[in-house]
Amino acid sequence: MTDRHFLPAFETEYSLIDPRVSIFIRWIALSGQLTTVLIVHFALGFLLPLVPLLTIIVIGIILNLWQSWLNKNAVQLSRLSVLFVLIFDVTQLAALLYFAGGLLNPFSILFLAPVAVSAAILDVFSTITLVIIVTICASILSIYHLPLPWSYKGFVVPPLYQFGLWIALVISAIFMAYYVFWLAQKSKRTSEMLGQTRLMLASERQVIALGSLATAAAHKLGSPL
Repeated sequence: MTDRHFLPAFETEYSLIDPRVSIFIRWIALSGQLTTVLIVHFALGFLLPLVPLLTIIVIGIILNLWQSWLNKNAVQLSRLSVLFVLIFDVTQLAALLYFAGGLLNPFSILFLAPVAVSAAILDVFSTITLVIIVTICASILSIYHLPLPWSYKGFVVPPLYQFGLWIALVISAIFMAYYVFWLAQKSKRTSEMLGQTRLMLASERQVIALGSLATAAAHKLGSPL
């Protein structure tokens, strides 16, 4: 018989995240992306490819509005839905970074955020899948990307340093996924043990209460007990 614990039962298992929280966090991320692009382009004077960048952000806004409509009456998201949402976050960030310097962009560190979320609320299969996708996106961006907007001023990064950034990002994603997942599982086991202890205490209280009632009833009836 197949052990169900090794199967990613996405259709029946749900994450702990509220859909409204997920949507709200994405609104914050999209607002930050839009604000950063506009400030860098207009306030700091670095020329960015605004059309593709704004198009990617608008796609994120449309998908978030669609998710808001789909989950307006939902209480929890399925694990598969959360995984798809996190995969979209990774790919959208990768698309933005492609037009803004790749891994050389300081915001490439945000690749670690979806990995941490997955490790905290999803299962091992989902987290490993997300780490693989982050590694693929980082690998592509380390080779194929448009230059940083200030590269024309003589800012050149050696290839060895770019490779170091890739190594650091991948190792950080793996380490963070393992560490956060370990903490989440330990916290879950502690909560389960605490719940079992509370149930045992409640059962003992019920037994004591029944014993007290039996003693009182026996005394009132004049029983030898």
